[in-house]
Amino acid sequence: MKDSKKKLLPEHYDLAEKQRLLYSKDISAERRVKIAELLIQQGKYCEAVEFLEQAKDERKIREVMEKAVDEGDYFLLAYAEKISGLKVEAEQWNRLGIAAEKLGKYSYALKAYQAANNTGNYNKLKEKLSPSEEEAPQPSPSEKKGA
Repeated sequence: MKDSKKKLLPEHYDLAEKQRLLYSKDISAERRVKIAELLIQQGKYCEAVEFLEQAKDERKIREVMEKAVDEGDYFLLAYAEKISGLKVEAEQWNRLGIAAEKLGKYSYALKAYQAANNTGNYNKLKEKLSPSEEEAPQPSPSEKKGA
């Protein structure tokens, strides 16, 4: 386990270093998982998913996917699904939509409801976000006169 003695991430971790670490044949799956865990601690979930996919750690990928659901993060869940090939069920999309709505992430909620094929919640939220004719801003008196 010679790579366990190395620092997980170099001080100057950038895109080139990420690519080197991701695609190096000299890095064990165990080290890739440790790198992913460090990235998760730093809030770099998408990068973590890439390392977890390379390590073939489905359990940890699913943990990141659940974090995305809890945080109402549509793009993280969609990215994890795409990278890993793990199927996101309609129930997960619905839970993500509810969480996103509660957090005020309305565009994420709408996308999640669409992915879940939940037209009821989608339409309710869309209606809530669209001002009704009664609430629509009225032109000011000067705008009515053409001034």
